[in-house]
Amino acid sequence: VKGWPVTTGIPFPIGELRNPTHVRVLDPSGSEVPSQVKPLAYWEDGSVKWLLLDFQVDVEEEGEATYTVEYGRDVARAVYDTPLKVERVKDSDGNLEAIVVVTGPLKLKISRDGFKLFNGVWLDLNGDGSFSSDEEVVDEGSFSGVELIGEDGKLYSSINGPADLEVEEEGVNK
Repeated sequence: VKGWPVTTGIPFPIGELRNPTHVRVLDPSGSEVPSQVKPLAYWEDGSVKWLLLDFQVDVEEEGEATYTVEYGRDVARAVYDTPLKVERVKDSDGNLEAIVVVTGPLKLKISRDGFKLFNGVWLDLNGDGSFSSDEEVVDEGSFSGVELIGEDGKLYSSINGPADLEVEEEGVNK
């Protein structure tokens, strides 16, 4: 299996890891693989207590592969180019209006007003790296949002008013 996602938490003793940029993952051959880290908890001295680590592995079906986490002052994680891009679209007052996510061949627009989950979806059908109007597969008018009916029969709709938008993670893997 190629590119199987792995997410794990790693504990560190107090004082052991001061900067999460000094952590990287090595594949079975000793080559670094793209990884994403996020400190989840800190010790009283400011060092990392728990680190969330995301990376992808290649392993044969029913096989095993050993990946190594390397850390220390002399360790520096490489910067990898990724097709994953996040754009925050602001209105004239500087308020967040929409988030546009591009994964490479796919582009998604999520708007704050009248939240419909996706306000636009494009697929780069010709592989030229750009998205034209004829590559739009879902437009703003084709999705009516999310609707739920409560036990009392009341209709709840995601398009009634503005939604809060927030990018929770942004990195090489997710």
